[in-house]
Amino acid sequence: MRYFFIIIIFLIIGCTRHKHIESGTTILAALTPNSIILFADSRAELVAADFSEKHYVDTINKIHKMGKYFYEVAGTTHFRDIDIYNVISHTFSRDLSLKANSEKINIAILEVLNSYYGQLTKNELEYYKKLIPEWGMLQIFIAGYESPLDECPSFSHLEFKIENKESHYEVSISNNYYIKFNKTSTGLIEGGFHAQIQKILSKGYNTKNLGINDLKYLISLEADSSKNIGYDYNYVIIKKNSYTLGKSY
Repeated sequence: MRYFFIIIIFLIIGCTRHKHIESGTTILAALTPNSIILFADSRAELVAADFSEKHYVDTINKIHKMGKYFYEVAGTTHFRDIDIYNVISHTFSRDLSLKANSEKINIAILEVLNSYYGQLTKNELEYYKKLIPEWGMLQIFIAGYESPLDECPSFSHLEFKIENKESHYEVSISNNYYIKFNKTSTGLIEGGFHAQIQKILSKGYNTKNLGINDLKYLISLEADSSKNIGYDYNYVIIKKNSYTLGKSY
């Protein structure tokens, strides 16, 4: 089974004929004793509306703020007039918990993806058959402190499977879960392309107190093995009463 993780982000970068941005994406969530870090590579491809032209850019921010939380995405996010980031922000409610918000976002995205992939034009269907010959995924990591009284962060993982059914693509929920961490929780959660990272983790790489340099190194392993992953990156370090944004470009 082949895995394809695509991120398509709508941008206007001086050329209106480009309607998509695609990339193979690596997203990471690292839990430390006093923070949770979201980290993602920033490479993508500008793609023309008719899929005839492509070229790489390395300045795409894949981490976004949502109320008191942050999230990052690996997967198709912009196509036609659909914007997954808008779906997430419009569905989000400041009055609900992270778990409740995740359930709402899950339902909204599933509906949007099934609507789009179930009604592909002939040109789109032929394109996706080459890009996602068997199946692909959309993954979302959401993290943050739910209350000023919380000593530990919460984390939500949403995952959608996109399957090639020959005449259309079908979307289903794949692996969704919510975690309320405790004071002893540490470690790493990987999403998107992470085969090389899994290899080094299987050899005993220490994930108990990961920092930015560790995550930069792990992303570089994926970049070394695939031109779809970039060496540049974005990140956010989320602490109880503050957060720090950073990037390499």
